[in-house]
Amino acid sequence: MKAFLLWVSLAISDTVAQLLIKKGAMFGVTHHHYVNSYIFSGYATLVISFLIWMNILKTMPLYLALSVSSFVYILIALSSYYILGETLTAKIFIGTLLIGVGIYVISYN
Repeated sequence: MKAFLLWVSLAISDTVAQLLIKKGAMFGVTHHHYVNSYIFSGYATLVISFLIWMNILKTMPLYLALSVSSFVYILIALSSYYILGETLTAKIFIGTLLIGVGIYVISYN
């Protein structure tokens, strides 16, 4: 159960961090303001993700940890579509589907 909670925490924190950084970049960065609140919050969330990742690495083999962490790519694609309004093309959909199949194959061997 602890491993599952770590995975969920990693997936959520990593996805939120990427969305915050993207949102901050959309505001534009000038030479006077290299960081805005979205970018700062995104990097702070990445630090939390890193700490969670270190705990995951302590408890399971690297090949499995790295494989399952690829689920974040699926969450980012879906989140950017629903939250940021980005386009989700057939190519992206198929790619995320293949990532999901790969995670399933590696995780349940």
